[in-house]
Amino acid sequence: MTIVDVVILSIGCMACGLLSASSLILSRLRGLRILVYALMPLKIPIGAATALAGFVSLLFPADGPPIFGSLLPGAVGLLLGTLFCLEVLMDARFFRRHKEDFVRFGNALLYLKNPLGLLSLFAGIMHLLFSKSLFF
Repeated sequence: MTIVDVVILSIGCMACGLLSASSLILSRLRGLRILVYALMPLKIPIGAATALAGFVSLLFPADGPPIFGSLLPGAVGLLLGTLFCLEVLMDARFFRRHKEDFVRFGNALLYLKNPLGLLSLFAGIMHLLFSKSLFF
């Protein structure tokens, strides 16, 4: 669980945050353009891995009680990972019946794309550095 909670979730949150807030970040830090363009084709696998790691770390954190052990990175990773995988999820047979709900959920998250991206980037860095502390 430590590898999923600390390593995969931290790197996933940082990658999802960089991809989500790329328009905001690249306007200030142009040197990251190569990294962002390299990660763009891997957006769905990165989102799926981050959403799964966020879900697992919310239920079974490496340190601390369940739910509160990795609250911020787990929740943000789950949200952004789901947002990145929404295109694939809507094509699945089960989710076609609830397509309108997913479209509303996706539209709501699209308005929060830049703030969630910055929060995810921050949470990933803090979770990697201070994985033993509560909430990170």
